[in-house]
Amino acid sequence: VSTAAAPEVLDAIAEANSVPGLVPESEASEVDDRQSASLEWSVLDKIAAELHKQDNLRAKQREWELKQKLRQDLDRQMADERLKQERVKVEEQQYLQMQEEHTKLWYLEMEQRAAERQQKIEATQKDRDSQLALLRAKRAEEKAQEKQERQELMDSLHRDIVKDKLDAEERLKARREQVQKAFRETAEASKQRKAQAELLALQ
Repeated sequence: VSTAAAPEVLDAIAEANSVPGLVPESEASEVDDRQSASLEWSVLDKIAAELHKQDNLRAKQREWELKQKLRQDLDRQMADERLKQERVKVEEQQYLQMQEEHTKLWYLEMEQRAAERQQKIEATQKDRDSQLALLRAKRAEEKAQEKQERQELMDSLHRDIVKDKLDAEERLKARREQVQKAFRETAEASKQRKAQAELLALQ
């Protein structure tokens, strides 16, 4: 319970205790005490229930926002991955087209330079394999890095969700303790008022 709620609880209890009765003063004091205790428990239960409900709503809202953020991040990463794949595909197509054009030009010279033809084929094939291997290695490295980043993000979000739940439980526990403290203080004040009334009655 927040510190601002305690005076309201005490005011509500005091207002309930101030209602005049139609019974003798000694009996009215006992009735007032029972009514006051019943009212105090009812008010405190309602306040605690409302605060618990608000905490749950806020926790659910934070969890929903975190899930939305995770979904958006994953969607963006998937879109980035598709874009990268398309770029790699275009680069490979361009490379293959360049290779095909080079091969066509090379075949035009094949009849005149038969001795060089085999060497050019081997060099070209080696270069192509090397570039394709580099592209595949780069793509595999990027995928591994993105997978690690996604896992780190999910771990971070999970830790945040767990922390929020623990914080909410701690706040609820603290509020319950404050409510109990306020009830004890109110009960003690009621006992003191009753003792003073009995003392005045004896005088």
